[in-house]
Amino acid sequence: MGALVFKECWAHRVLGGSKTWEIRGCATRKRGRILVVVGRFVVGSVCIVDCFRISRAEFDRNRERHQAPATLYERYKQPHAYALASPVRRSAPLRITRRKGQVTWVLV
Repeated sequence: MGALVFKECWAHRVLGGSKTWEIRGCATRKRGRILVVVGRFVVGSVCIVDCFRISRAEFDRNRERHQAPATLYERYKQPHAYALASPVRRSAPLRITRRKGQVTWVLV
């Protein structure tokens, strides 16, 4: 199963259900359930239901979905939103081994 790496503050919002879009700099073809990783720990899982490129106007209009600061949009040449649903938080984090170079996606 694939796993997407998050900063802790964003992972908790995703798993809490308040953050339903994750903004990234490239598209993904992955759909379905993925693991949510923070550092070296799996803290839950979520489903990727869609992925699409977003304009600045869409980014600004949907701030409640992604909850990212306005400056994030400029960080990416082609910002994409991963639409997320059905979050499940693990009762206890699961330690994993991340190989060198696994920055965004981790193979678990």
